[in-house]
Amino acid sequence: MDAERQFVSFLLHWHGLSRPRRSGLEGLRRTIRQLQGADLPVSDLESPILRMRVTDYSPLHLDELIRTGEVVWQGNQALGQHDGQISLFMKQDFPLLGCISMFAVGTREQHLRDTLVKEGLEFEQIVERLGGFPEEMLRTLWKLAWNGEVGSDSLDALRARLSATVSRYPRRARSSRVRYGGRKRILPGAVGRWTLLSGPASGFAPEPERAVARARQWLDRLGIASRRTLAGEDEGFEHLLPGLEHLESRGMAHRGRFFASDEPEQFAAPGAADVWRVAAEQKPAGVLSACDPANPFGAVLPWPRMKRGYRPQRAPGSRVLIHDGRLVGYLSRTGRRINTPENMTVAAPLIDLLKRAARVSPVYLESVDGDAPYETPWHDELVEAGFSPSRRGYLLRSSA
Repeated sequence: MDAERQFVSFLLHWHGLSRPRRSGLEGLRRTIRQLQGADLPVSDLESPILRMRVTDYSPLHLDELIRTGEVVWQGNQALGQHDGQISLFMKQDFPLLGCISMFAVGTREQHLRDTLVKEGLEFEQIVERLGGFPEEMLRTLWKLAWNGEVGSDSLDALRARLSATVSRYPRRARSSRVRYGGRKRILPGAVGRWTLLSGPASGFAPEPERAVARARQWLDRLGIASRRTLAGEDEGFEHLLPGLEHLESRGMAHRGRFFASDEPEQFAAPGAADVWRVAAEQKPAGVLSACDPANPFGAVLPWPRMKRGYRPQRAPGSRVLIHDGRLVGYLSRTGRRINTPENMTVAAPLIDLLKRAARVSPVYLESVDGDAPYETPWHDELVEAGFSPSRRGYLLRSSA
C-alpha cells in the first residue's frame, strides 16, 4: 500500500471510523476533544459526523453537554440562509483554542455586545432591554454568532435555522417567544441563553500557550503533523513547528517518517505509529461527510480524476465512499447522483458502501456517472444488491 492510501486508511482508524466506536457521554466527550476547532457544517454535524463516531449517539447527549456548559459551540461562517459552519470546544480548552474574533461593525452590534458582556440573556430579555423589532435583533444576533462573537447554551437555535421551523425540542423553546400584542410567536433560531464568547472579558490565554495548544490539537485530530498533512490549512506547518517541537521536548510527540519519505519533519501523536502499522494491514471502509475532518480528499490529498470530468467538492450534504485507502464514490448533496473515479472498474466495494449508507437512510439513485442507473454497466449488480428499479431511479431501502 502506498503512503497516500495508507494515510487515508490511517485517518479512518485514527478517528474511530473503522473499528469498534465510542459510546455514551464519555465517547462523545472524546470525539469532541478530537474535533475541537474543526469547521463542521451544522447540517452534517450530528449525522453523519458525530453519529458515525459514537455508536449510541443521541442529540440529547450533546444538548446536555452544551446546556451544562461543558461544551461550547462557536460560529465560523454562514453557509447560505439556513446552514453554517461551527466549531465545538470543551469549555476548559476554549481559552486556548477558541477563535478571537474581529468585531463586526455597527451600532446595533455594539449595543448587543455591551448588553451581553455583563451576563448571558435569553432572546426575549435581549429584546426587552434593547427594544426594536425582534426580527432585526435576531439578524444582528446571528451576524455576531457567525462571526464567532456570541453563542448560546443550546443547539436548538442552529437546528431550527436548518428547517426554518420551531425547534424539535419545545421543552426549552420558551426563550424564543416574543410578544406581539397579546400573542407570542416563536422565532426560529432564537432558543437558548446567549453569551459573549469573544470580547474584553473572554479570558483567552496568552499567544504562546495558544500556539502550543493548537499544535497539540492538530496532532490529536490528524495523528501526524507535517507540511503535507497541514497543506491548505489557514495555519500552516511553519507556524505550528515551534509548538510541535515543544511537545516533542515534553514527550507528547515524536518525530518519524510516515507520510512521505522525503519529508524529514514529521511529528506523530502518542500511539499514532501503532495505528499507522494497523492501517497498512487492514482495508477499512466508510461513508463520510465530504466535510468530515477524517476525509483527506480535497484538503490534504487532491480529488482523484473522476469519470466524465466530474469535480467533487467538500460541500455540506455530500458523502465520500472510501475503501482500502481509495475514494470509490462521491454522493452529491441530494444523495441522488453518484460519481466514481476513472480507475474504478469493480462495483463490489461501491455497492457494499451504498448498502452501508442505506442502513442510515434510504439511497435513491437517479444517475451513476451521469447515466441513468439502468444504463450503467453495474445495473445487474445494483439490482442484485437490493436496489428496486423505478421509472426515475433505483431505490435501496434500509431493510435491504
